[in-house]
Amino acid sequence: TLPDVGSGGGGAADVTLGGWTVGVTAAYWMEQKATLPADPGAPPRGADVYIVATGARLCRRLIAAFWGCAGGEIDWMHGQAFGFGTPEPAPGTIERQWSTAVVAVLDGVYRLPVARRLNLRFDIQFGIMPVRAGFFVPGSDLRVHRTGLTVSRSFASLEVEIP
Repeated sequence: TLPDVGSGGGGAADVTLGGWTVGVTAAYWMEQKATLPADPGAPPRGADVYIVATGARLCRRLIAAFWGCAGGEIDWMHGQAFGFGTPEPAPGTIERQWSTAVVAVLDGVYRLPVARRLNLRFDIQFGIMPVRAGFFVPGSDLRVHRTGLTVSRSFASLEVEIP
């Protein structure tokens, strides 16, 4: 998870047979600042963090255009420290990589047809991250950011059906 509500981009490829869909995803969540509380007048300290993720899921049509899904995801969070003095820690020194199954408690998909083989697609996901990771200042136990335990995301996208 990022320090605040975030935006990003990604892509997915799904194969649908009958009422089942299997798919793979990839996403990039744009960089955000994770800052530590600072004394008045002191420069900010923290890290710029972003996430790259890839995953897979299995979906089943529930009713009409509504689908329920479950899957897993591997996330890589990267960070670069700022405000800790000169020289700053080298790129990647405040970096943790972790893999986690983002177990979908609810992953709902709604497809709204807008043209032949073209849908407007809405995804809502709620998940649990069984592994939590944190970013620490090198040589100390000062934590810049710690990932959350739960995840909620929503997406809107155009979906093209290929026969």
